[in-house]
Amino acid sequence: MTLGAAGPARPAGRTLDIRLLGPITAERDGEPVSLGGPRQRAVLARLALVVGHVVTVDRLVDDVWGGDPPATAVNTLQSYVSLLRRALGNAQALRREGPGYLLAIDRDALDAARFEDRVGEARALGISVDALGLLDAGLGEWRGPVMADVADEEWARSAAVRWEELRLAALEMRFDILLATARHREAAAGLERALDENPLREGFARQLMIALYRSDRQADALRTFSRTRGVLADELGLDPSPALVALQSAILNHDPQLAAPAVPLPVTAARSHPAEPAAAAAPRPSSGSPTATSNGDPSPVALPGRHSGQGPPRSSGVAPS
Repeated sequence: MTLGAAGPARPAGRTLDIRLLGPITAERDGEPVSLGGPRQRAVLARLALVVGHVVTVDRLVDDVWGGDPPATAVNTLQSYVSLLRRALGNAQALRREGPGYLLAIDRDALDAARFEDRVGEARALGISVDALGLLDAGLGEWRGPVMADVADEEWARSAAVRWEELRLAALEMRFDILLATARHREAAAGLERALDENPLREGFARQLMIALYRSDRQADALRTFSRTRGVLADELGLDPSPALVALQSAILNHDPQLAAPAVPLPVTAARSHPAEPAAAAAPRPSSGSPTATSNGDPSPVALPGRHSGQGPPRSSGVAPS
């Protein structure tokens, strides 16, 4: 998995940190805490997906035991909650309310929320050096596949798909910034890994072709196009987008517009993240984002205070410039 350039910074004074972007873990005062076995960790993750919202006991039992709970499931669930409260060191963070349980933590105490916030802030800044730092901070929250302990559970999949799509979109924006700052060799190294892991994502193919061409690797850029065309045909029965075909032609013709930008980016950008130009290729296929519900259903991820309508940042579609 292609992750960020550096790990997440830990703000001083954070007493509780619950992490879902990788194996389910938690820290208290900077020290790891034991979350017990797989089902006990699943209880915490299930509640963390809808922080601040009650999840009914019946729903928790169905989700944690896969729809076939034992007669002792409710009592076992109560035991899990008691052990989690002790591990988290705050009885009020995980409490009984009405027909179920609720996880009441600050937004900053959840890695997925921090990731979403940094990506949203980067998108607001646009293609700029400051945005690159925010993207690196957000991507640095990732440690592996989302909720790896429960990745096969149906209730975890929608959150995993959403966050993974947001991660890929953030990576595309990060590579756009590297290309815009003439760091094409650095971009090429990361893009080769990203495209290997996501061979159907035309955005990465387009960016890699530009980065390779600017690194005096025209033949490799053309091989990237041929490989992507083959994968799209074999896996999806599709041809490359017109934008990717046009980029291949520009590379063959040594179009001067493919050259790296001569003027460096400012540290900050006054404009918001620009929309993709018509010539830029949108990622194919893409995943939609879930929408909020109020019944404790994890489809969506009801994080506290999430940017309204933020959505995954689209690639700026760095075109030949």
